[in-house]
Amino acid sequence: MADQDRPLAETSPGFLGLLDADPERAWSAFYTAATRLLLDPRSMPGALRRFPVSERHELVHGFLCHCCWNSFRVLRRYTDSGHPFASWLRVVANHWLADRWREPARSRTDSLEDDARPVVRTGSNPDHEATRNLLWEKVWLCVDRLGARCRILLHGSIEDLLKPQDLALLVGLPPEKNKEVSDMLRHCRRRLRQALSDEGIGAAELKAMIA
Repeated sequence: MADQDRPLAETSPGFLGLLDADPERAWSAFYTAATRLLLDPRSMPGALRRFPVSERHELVHGFLCHCCWNSFRVLRRYTDSGHPFASWLRVVANHWLADRWREPARSRTDSLEDDARPVVRTGSNPDHEATRNLLWEKVWLCVDRLGARCRILLHGSIEDLLKPQDLALLVGLPPEKNKEVSDMLRHCRRRLRQALSDEGIGAAELKAMIA
């Protein structure tokens, strides 16, 4: 790994400490190092290799914007588990890119901007959208109160659709511990359901969120 990319080899890169104090500097440091990492043939996520070379830079840009959207929401999910930050970033990037690959070809480029603006659905009900957004905010607030390990597992499984083998890496376990990770995830989901119930959010409300 080149000298300029070494921050990503650390378990807790310095730019993570600047997310609030100096967000512009944090963005610059993260963007520069992550772009090199993800476009380097030696460390490129497998999903990115599926795309034509001409599309890769724009896709990486879209992913890095996704990481930093909404006050660095994705980056704030990272927890130092003793593994290089680059390993976590490549896992998250691989799943984001796989989602882009599954989209219709005509919409791939347009989708890169989705994370930088509110989603507007044709014919959607503004009141329904507002209610759903409020419910999601309550869900993530409950998730954040469950502690670091549950927060990592739930964010990874809900937002990034990570498999247990990938979730294991994020919590500092080897991939072969996927059964143990699945058990932990079930426990976290039970805790989340109870926390949501305490907030008055039941199965009917959760079903309406994805309707």
